[in-house]
Amino acid sequence: MLTSVIPTLLLFACTQPPADTAVPEIADLPDPNIETAPAWADDGDQLFNRLVVHQVEITLDDQDIQDIYADPYSYVEGEVTFDGKALDPVGVRLKGHIGSFRDLSQKSGFKIDLNRFFPDQKLYGQKQLTLNNAVVDCSYSKEHLGYTLYRAAGVPVPRNGFAWIRVNGEDYGLYVLTETPDDQLLERHFEEPDGTLYDGKYLYYDNGGYQLMDFWPGLAPYFELEEGPDVQNADIIAFTAVVDSAVGKPDYYERMSAVLNWEKQHTHVAIDQLIGHLDGYSMNTNNYRVYFDPADDGRAVLLPFDLDYAFLYSGNWGMSWNSPRARLTSACWNDAECVEAQREGMAWVLANAYDEDEMQRVIDEVEELTAPYIEDDPRRECTTSQVRSYRAGLRNWVRDRPDEMEDFWEL
Repeated sequence: MLTSVIPTLLLFACTQPPADTAVPEIADLPDPNIETAPAWADDGDQLFNRLVVHQVEITLDDQDIQDIYADPYSYVEGEVTFDGKALDPVGVRLKGHIGSFRDLSQKSGFKIDLNRFFPDQKLYGQKQLTLNNAVVDCSYSKEHLGYTLYRAAGVPVPRNGFAWIRVNGEDYGLYVLTETPDDQLLERHFEEPDGTLYDGKYLYYDNGGYQLMDFWPGLAPYFELEEGPDVQNADIIAFTAVVDSAVGKPDYYERMSAVLNWEKQHTHVAIDQLIGHLDGYSMNTNNYRVYFDPADDGRAVLLPFDLDYAFLYSGNWGMSWNSPRARLTSACWNDAECVEAQREGMAWVLANAYDEDEMQRVIDEVEELTAPYIEDDPRRECTTSQVRSYRAGLRNWVRDRPDEMEDFWEL
């Protein structure tokens, strides 16, 4: 029966379920909040507060600047003052790749490692700061808006705030302050946070080319370990071997359920599609983390990150949600049981997590807070009219997208 269903799935991504498949009521769908984090708190909520713009001063000496131009992704020792508080020397490097990277002569993004030279140094309980330059998000709102929805659905995601950056006394402008995915984020979201966390970032070649990361045997050894014990990528290699053996098989969904938390994956993918996250895992095999959860028999959970290319229609990039590029999602779309579960996952998100009023309120809050800062931002790459246009587009998206998803999935 699967063979006869596949062509229709490829055409529209989902059909009505086979006649012998029971469709659960919404109340019976899996709840992604069933795994709750233990009581654990820091002062991060004060840091990541979208109602505040923090003031950050970065000081680099001449040699630091030369080193950053030579190698923007290696840390140099710099000085940082945060809201008037001088910190011990920290590690500073640039961030961003294709699309968002800017050097120091422009509006560069920054990563700050607070304990690189002083191991116990923290700021509001955090060990790292990620400062996104928002050069491709004229609304300055996508991160805040998208993560609001993931969070409402129980998907582990970073917190966000804002900061005004000065480098060597020169204004660099308004930045989105984002929580770095690390062991502290794991502690807030997982009962057992000591598993392995990998970054599915670009693999760069010496000739200047690059490879986006997905679960292929030749790429598994190159996923970068971010947290947890160094097992030489044995867990992600084993996971990829299961993917390789299961794709295209009649029991794909069942085989993968032994190594992948499908409930969380369906929720993640549903929200990726709902917010048009084209640069995420499903559509571009980018901007995601993989956590192997010891409390869930070591099953994998994919975590989204970096939403500056969200809230875009797939055709904007010559893509289609009818045929996602990522290996896990593509295989799901071609498996009747999996694609029906994904349909149910979208129904759950729309019924239980999507709150149009709350999302419009997020846009309002960001707009009210940031308006004067955007006007004064000397390095912004968007005109005032573009900022307004982006935000109007977000408001329309928030209003219209649920209906579009109901049509897509025939809900």
